Amino acid sequence: MSKADPAQDWLLKRAQLALNGSYAEVVSNTSLTPLEALEAMAAALGMLYRDAAEQHRQNGCVCGWAPNGLLDVLVLQRELMRHCGVDDDDELLDLVLAAPMGHG
Repeated sequence: MSKADPAQDWLLKRAQLALNGSYAEVVSNTSLTPLEALEAMAAALGMLYRDAAEQHRQNGCVCGWAPNGLLDVLVLQRELMRHCGVDDDDELLDLVLAAPMGHG
């Protein structure tokens, strides 16, 4: 994500406000743990990606985006890690190179 793009900055601020409000409401009014609430929000983001990608595959779009499932998910993962403060130098977090659990 480019920090120099005012449209992306505006969207990031809007999304953060909306997500913060949803998160606060869920953890205040349900028995979900913070991580369970965040997992549900991540699932919703995945559904949003799937719907947007499907629309672009079916109808095309003048924006020029061509969805590329795995690579797109890796970009989303990178942004999540970057903004969570997770150390991206940690070898355990290299999901591209890591062997699936139980196949080490």
